[in-house]
Parts: sequence; structure tokens; C-alpha cells
Amino acid sequence: MAWRVILRFSLNRDTNSALRNAIAAELTDRGFRRTKTGTWESDDLDTPNLALRAIREVTRRIANPRGFVGNHSRVILDHLWVYCDQPRRRARVAE
Repeated sequence: MAWRVILRFSLNRDTNSALRNAIAAELTDRGFRRTKTGTWESDDLDTPNLALRAIREVTRRIANPRGFVGNHSRVILDHLWVYCDQPRRRARVAE
């Protein structure tokens, strides 16, 4: 069965949305879709490792923004919400 991950984050002091865009590119590459409510969702991750790897890549970028958007970054995390489960049946992600 597939795993579902839903992420939502907010960043302060993210000049030109540089870190947000770096995170968005990573999530898009991993098959996540951005919903109208601002969450990033994927319901088609085949293993728990793929689900956790996606979460880890987001937290890596937040923990070390300078490594992804330059040495002058002063980004501060406002919030990060994470939801991960294995639905009994495959549900469609809202668009």
C-alpha cells in the first residue's frame, strides 16, 4: 500500500522566497503537489523510506538554509506541520 505525506510550512525572512522555492522544487521532483490550501501532498509513496526521505529533505533545507540559498540567508521557521500515514485505501489528494 502507498504512503501519504502532507506537509505545510511557513518561513519568515525568506527574501524573494528563495528557500521556499528550493523546498518546492525538491517536493515537486518527488511527486508532491501543492494544494489550494498551501499544503504539499503526495499519496503515492511506495515505502515508508520514501515518505520519510521527503520529510527529511524539507527539514534539511530548513535546518541549513545557507547551504541551499546562499550565505546571507536569515530564514526563520515559523511552523512545519507534518502528517504521514498509510491509508487503508488509496485516496485522491485534493487539488
